[in-house]
Amino acid sequence: MRQRKFCIFNGQKTKEEYGAFMRQFQTSSFPAAQEMKKKSDAFSLTQPVKAVRGEQNIDVMGDNIYQSKDSSSCFDCYRMQDCRYCTDCLVGAKDCCDIHIWGDAMELSYNCCVAGVRVRNLLSCYYVSEGCDNVFYSIYCSRQSRNLFGCIGLRHKSNCIFNKQYSNEEFEQLAQKIIEHMQRTGEWGEFFPPTISSFGYNETMAQTFFPLEKKEVLARGWQWGDFEAPVEADRTIRTSQLPDDANDTPDDVLNWALLCEVTGKPFKIIKQELQFYRDHRLPLPRRHPNQRHADRYGFKNPYRLWNRACAHCRKPITTSYAPERPEKVLCEECYLKEVY
Repeated sequence: MRQRKFCIFNGQKTKEEYGAFMRQFQTSSFPAAQEMKKKSDAFSLTQPVKAVRGEQNIDVMGDNIYQSKDSSSCFDCYRMQDCRYCTDCLVGAKDCCDIHIWGDAMELSYNCCVAGVRVRNLLSCYYVSEGCDNVFYSIYCSRQSRNLFGCIGLRHKSNCIFNKQYSNEEFEQLAQKIIEHMQRTGEWGEFFPPTISSFGYNETMAQTFFPLEKKEVLARGWQWGDFEAPVEADRTIRTSQLPDDANDTPDDVLNWALLCEVTGKPFKIIKQELQFYRDHRLPLPRRHPNQRHADRYGFKNPYRLWNRACAHCRKPITTSYAPERPEKVLCEECYLKEVY
């Protein structure tokens, strides 16, 4: 809707009708909020969605991508050119593949995470930035560093391997030997293996995008985090035992451990949080913060494309909405006809 007011589920109401509806809706009541959420979710499924979110693109495949050209399988990206399999590059990249997060005048780079700002020729790097060039398998390097291999935390450096300084000729010879060894072992071109991660698989964003059971993770030789920080509390209750209305919740709740209704993990409410819920007439949460984070990510489309047909004209479309999903997915032409 555009330039409209006093509307409820796209239905036009008078100012008085809208006010009466809002007064009737008890936003601080958990059951009332859940019931309204169900109605809102059901209504959303009746509304059309565009197959691809994006504008000012030329020959692009992906979703939530803008001002880009000649790029495929890119998601949540901006100003991409000749790129493939890139995600969360919000400030531009050129001639790159398999990049996750950042960009900004990034060129000729492959298989990197959190890298950008005038960098080029990066391979399998993490957090390499600010003018670096020709950097391989390095972490936290920046400030115009170049010709680095397996380095950590260097600035304004060149011709270094494992943080040790070499001449340019020595660097070229030794780097070539390392590359040949990695090619024989099948490591060359691969990112750092999960086995060297300081965190369990379930403690990283990998679990959000590619969820695995504990037994699957352990079978691959990766780590699983079982540690749960102890929660000091006067009492422990299930969130189903909380009062329906935040205003009916005693201040003592700040000393309680609440058990998530999904995972059973304990969490606490802090003073500022409780005041926020009361000020905004919101119910107390029934789920652990990590579960709420996972729930929000559930609304986000996956970094994957499917072929399906427009729900109106049946023209073939490529979209991040899987064929079995219930949304009414339209091609751009049909979508514009329906919403304008």
